[in-house]
Amino acid sequence: RCFVSDIEVFQVDSNSYQRRFMILLSDVLLICKKKTFQQKYELMNVLNVQTLEFRLAGKMSDMEQLSKMRSEINQKIENQKELERKQQDEDEEQMKIINDTKLVLKMDEKQKQLYLMNAIEGRFLFLLFTPTNTYLFDAMTSDARRRFITKLEGYVRKQVETNDKKVEG
Repeated sequence: RCFVSDIEVFQVDSNSYQRRFMILLSDVLLICKKKTFQQKYELMNVLNVQTLEFRLAGKMSDMEQLSKMRSEINQKIENQKELERKQQDEDEEQMKIINDTKLVLKMDEKQKQLYLMNAIEGRFLFLLFTPTNTYLFDAMTSDARRRFITKLEGYVRKQVETNDKKVEG
């Protein structure tokens, strides 16, 4: 079993969102809830990766909401790419006029700013449909993911140990 990734989860349930946390190992997917006022995660569900066929089992309104959200995200990405294309064309024209190294540095800086401004670029969004719920996963900062992973691995170890004790007893 090896670590694949971890993602913050938003459980989509009849037009309301509940925050969930998730870790994806090579063979299982763990879904957790953070305990209020504590730095602890409560394991809500363990899903086997082999059985993750995407069954659309959410409410109709969820599906509509998710497809709207998906198209909004795609639209934003397209708009951003269009802006970047226009910007690049303008910058290329400027490059032809003034062939200067300073301008090259400015262009790099502009692209970096565009990347930082755009909330979608560099963000990974996944939709996961389970028989009972629909989940939206959003993975962003690697540091937060790393901290979350270490905590979760501890909880999983504890849960496995308690399950082993139950089997023995």
